[in-house]
Amino acid sequence: MAVMTGKDWRTDFGIADRDPPYFFGEKATLDATSRPVPQAHAMRRAFDSMQLDGILLLQNSLAVYFKEVAKIQPQQMRSLQRRFWNQGLSPVLVVIDPQDVHIYSGLTPPSDDEEDIFYLRKPYTSQDLLRKVKQVLGQVEAT
Repeated sequence: MAVMTGKDWRTDFGIADRDPPYFFGEKATLDATSRPVPQAHAMRRAFDSMQLDGILLLQNSLAVYFKEVAKIQPQQMRSLQRRFWNQGLSPVLVVIDPQDVHIYSGLTPPSDDEEDIFYLRKPYTSQDLLRKVKQVLGQVEAT
């Protein structure tokens, strides 16, 4: 169930016009497409285990998981990040609350170090998100 953050984050991130098979906003939409969805079973599990609010695919590959929360709390985020990393399918997790956005890499093991979390302060733009995602992926490539 989506937490209302008071803003339309899909518009903010430039994906409001994306629909299946490129963006899935809930598990039920996985079965509503005319073609089979790649990794549909894994996506169903991700929706269930992480209570996601969206999954973005690029070139038929999982690219970004989105989750809205009422407030970003460190202990809950560590748990979510571990579940996300253990699944090992999507490279990026974006967590949105009414004030902040946290971006986590799925390509490096979870860390308790706050330095490993990328923040965006609202208001933000789709370009801000793209820049941060590139930063996360660039840091992974360097390791």
